[in-house]
Amino acid sequence: EGSQVWKRVILLIDLHTHILPEIDDGSRSVEMSLKLLQMEQKQKAGTVVLTPHFYPWRDQPDHFFEKREHAWTRLQAELPQERPRLHRGAEFAWFDGISHTREVLDFRITGTDLLLVEMPFVKWTNHTVDEVLRLNETSHLQVVLAHVDRYFKLSSKKLLERLMDEGVIFQFNAEAFLSWNTRRKVMKLIREMDGFFLGSDCHNLTSRPPRIGEAMKVLQEKGGREAVHKLSETEDYFFGEAIDNG
Repeated sequence: EGSQVWKRVILLIDLHTHILPEIDDGSRSVEMSLKLLQMEQKQKAGTVVLTPHFYPWRDQPDHFFEKREHAWTRLQAELPQERPRLHRGAEFAWFDGISHTREVLDFRITGTDLLLVEMPFVKWTNHTVDEVLRLNETSHLQVVLAHVDRYFKLSSKKLLERLMDEGVIFQFNAEAFLSWNTRRKVMKLIREMDGFFLGSDCHNLTSRPPRIGEAMKVLQEKGGREAVHKLSETEDYFFGEAIDNG
């Protein structure tokens, strides 16, 4: 059993990155994107999901996918043979009415039913959460909330528990495990949930590099086998047979 856990640990999935070049506030060039992928590989990330920002009030889906495809084509042309598996998705910003928008299905992570949703940076209400729960009931769609660790001051424990109890999956940023204050809160949540994802939310090589490997070491030390098992089971369930789009 120990060897199986270790095998999964060295094939981490980074569910949240801004590595695609020149599409949002992340990577500024193909060269930077390639260096970010090298850093991911050194930190034992076996799969990396490319999730540029999508703001529904600022952009149109067709325009977004055109930009994403252009960025992906440029990156793909320079990709080395030895690198993580890559999937395309988006960090889809919550808006009032998101649960009634069928177009969100087009933003799922390729090869999966996962939709990464960025919640609003304002105080959450029951309505905010209701919209997410209704969205999560959409057929062939599983909501993953991006960087839940950033919302502790905006959400109540009761609202977080509602989301967990009704099947919404949380994604935690690597940095949350590297700060004592957020780590304590994140580890407490992990003990109460069935599964979760990790994401580096990397944007560049300096101020916001991928640190998912460091976060994994902390998770092992502080959460033990149970926490690692919850992560690896979630990864296996959604990506075990996912199509490699790299």
